Amino acid sequence: MSEPSEIVRYTRADRPQVFVFLAAAASAADSARLMRQWDWKYDANPFNRDSEPYVLLWRDAGEIVGMLGALTVRVCIDGAEHVVGHLCDWAVRPDHRGQRMARRMLDRQRPDWPVRFAWQNEISRKLSPGMIGDSSGILRVEPVARPLKVGDVVQHTTGSRLLGHVAAMLTQGPLAGLLTRRATVPGVNVAEINGFDDRFDDFWQRVRRDYRVILVRDQRYLQWRFAQRPDAHYRILVATRGTAVVGYLVLREVEQEGVRRGYLVDFLVAERSTEIFSLLVRHALTSLEQGGAKWLTCRVVVPPFRRALHRLGFVPVVQSAGGYLRTYRPEGGSPDHASGLFVDPANWFVTMGDGDLELSS
Repeated sequence: MSEPSEIVRYTRADRPQVFVFLAAAASAADSARLMRQWDWKYDANPFNRDSEPYVLLWRDAGEIVGMLGALTVRVCIDGAEHVVGHLCDWAVRPDHRGQRMARRMLDRQRPDWPVRFAWQNEISRKLSPGMIGDSSGILRVEPVARPLKVGDVVQHTTGSRLLGHVAAMLTQGPLAGLLTRRATVPGVNVAEINGFDDRFDDFWQRVRRDYRVILVRDQRYLQWRFAQRPDAHYRILVATRGTAVVGYLVLREVEQEGVRRGYLVDFLVAERSTEIFSLLVRHALTSLEQGGAKWLTCRVVVPPFRRALHRLGFVPVVQSAGGYLRTYRPEGGSPDHASGLFVDPANWFVTMGDGDLELSS
């Protein structure tokens, strides 16, 4: 008699079989990336609830045919810390697609993570507009980008050295100087560092109430997220006043389609200061340009920092499909204050580095 179809929790003993499944269910690049991240992201994640990774496996006749992963995330809501779920890695073996497996796995997951969030693209947004028994909110995110050397970008895009030269000439002069000048904030210095020390715990305690909803950004989290990730390297800029941290910015550089690009992955500044944020971004622009990067892109930025980027010459990325942040909490009964704030994305401070949005690249 064949074994029944069932949804079960992952254990570390399932890892070899999961890797075989991933190779069959995802592209070669996606499966290889998740395998490289697996120990850091799941098995040895220091924030696992009850020290166990949360991954659901759909088994059919003993074989894994579907998977849904979630990360344990600490979120500060009105200054108080809460634990929620972040739904992320979802895969189905090709020969089992079209069987509404997503709905059934999400139904199985809901009691374990009643309050949760997920990043979605256009396809996943249409496939899962919400869940029965849930209240949900959605925030559309729209990337912005700043070319660092306009002439080089135009030449690469068009293949024309002449057009590249013309574009470079047109973007030189007072406007270029205005956008790239090294601004200062009295008493604030910016430096590049290799990791996050205990000053960032003090910084987090000072800024945690500046936003209604924000993922916890203490030293422990920042070190895990940006200093310990095994398959990527980040650059960290820190703004200080005296010995105190007043802001930081995390960059990542990647080679894409023959062009070196920079990504503004994460940032946080004291007192919502757009002046300190702009200072950090200007330093990032100068450093990236000196290193040969052609673009600096920010995929997720909320007001008032989006306006600050516009003033620095960032423009919408019109060819990008963007994406969505979707939040969930149970509906009915008397919703508590924290989950009510959480489910409304307008309350959120969020960046590209929150959750697994940037982990897929």
